[in-house]
Amino acid sequence: MDERRRFSRSPAKEKAFLKSRENSPHEGLLMDVSSGGMRILSNANIKIGTALTGQFKIMPNLGNFYVSAEVVWSKPLKPEGDGLPSDRQSHKPEGDGLASLGQSHRQSQDFEVGIKFNKVSTIPVE
Repeated sequence: MDERRRFSRSPAKEKAFLKSRENSPHEGLLMDVSSGGMRILSNANIKIGTALTGQFKIMPNLGNFYVSAEVVWSKPLKPEGDGLPSDRQSHKPEGDGLASLGQSHRQSQDFEVGIKFNKVSTIPVE
């Protein structure tokens, strides 16, 4: 099958910290990223069209990327298995991150969220 994406995607396994205009915080696991957007795993179903600002890292050794963005799609994870690609099934972020990942992931409803970037910067954007 031919790849029809406009931007090539790179897999990632870092946290993304986002905030909506209403100052609602959204923390998720960055699943993949491209120059046009990213896909995250979130335990919240963020509404399509929601404007977001936030930050994430592509790799632990690099600095943060700051974005203004918009949710373009959101869908629940499939119930079979844990819905994650096999390389992500046992990934658990350190600290108090997304508690629903890894083995405890199956205990709550999680969503894949597609986010389109409006602006990307290495300094905070408002």
